Amino acid sequence: TIVFPTKGTIKIVRFHDAIPLTHPHLINDSLSVEYTFNTLVQCVKDDSIFCCNSDESQKVLHSLFPEKQIKSYVIPCAISDRSFPNYEGYEVSSIISKYSSFSSLGGFPLDFTNIDHKLCVIPDDGYIITIANIDPKKNQQALISAWDRYRSIYKSNVKLIMVSSVGWDEDALFKKMKKHVMHGDLIHLENVSGYDLTALLSQAKAFVFPSIVEGFGLGNLEAARCKCPVITSDIPAHRYVMHENAFYFNPHSISEMVTQIEYVMNVNNQDKVDDIVNKAFIDSDRFKQSHVVNMWHKLFENKEI
Repeated sequence: TIVFPTKGTIKIVRFHDAIPLTHPHLINDSLSVEYTFNTLVQCVKDDSIFCCNSDESQKVLHSLFPEKQIKSYVIPCAISDRSFPNYEGYEVSSIISKYSSFSSLGGFPLDFTNIDHKLCVIPDDGYIITIANIDPKKNQQALISAWDRYRSIYKSNVKLIMVSSVGWDEDALFKKMKKHVMHGDLIHLENVSGYDLTALLSQAKAFVFPSIVEGFGLGNLEAARCKCPVITSDIPAHRYVMHENAFYFNPHSISEMVTQIEYVMNVNNQDKVDDIVNKAFIDSDRFKQSHVVNMWHKLFENKEI
């Protein structure tokens, strides 16, 4: 929403990203591009103060208006200070049964009971998980290809759980998902509660986040707090959140994604993977709510703004 402040009012803008402007081919609505542009221009004209959610989004902001002296700060997204409970032994199958979606099949199949039973069986190789609305920039088709290739090359029965609400351009993705859902190997979940989501992350072999572009990448952070290995695309926003505490790949390279999945899944690398996971958990403290709240307090107390 464009806000027109009264005289003397300081306008602070929360800036997440400018993806509609920097990657318009990944946006389904041309009005979003126009709206984002007009809103940003208006905010800059108003001499607004921008609070960016990462140093990458701050760089993008300044690159869009190189001739302007924009006042900006970086205040990241926050996560809860609470400790996550121990989910060891938590029934993943019950979560799957509760939230299973058959959108890729066009609705409930005639042999629903048979498919649901296959979906709820977790194999010895476990599962990897991704969390993102269906959206081309989330690169989910590439993930399915990488997961399928990994299973084929390494004779693995690891499943893929996709926690994904319908966004846009889902037809091509659903077509790719369909056969795997029918076989019970790809599990599509929707509207999962926060509690059950952390249970899924805590027991996953890995969290895979293959986005082409992001302003922050909250999913990686949530996985790190659950001590789940993070396999993610090598883009600036993800580096800001995870530093060196993730397993990176080029989002346009399926083979690189397969390589990182294999590395994390390989029991011979368990000690090294555990070390990275522990470092990611410790480093994620900088995004705790108490710390981020202090950053906001300091901003509001800053007399120079």
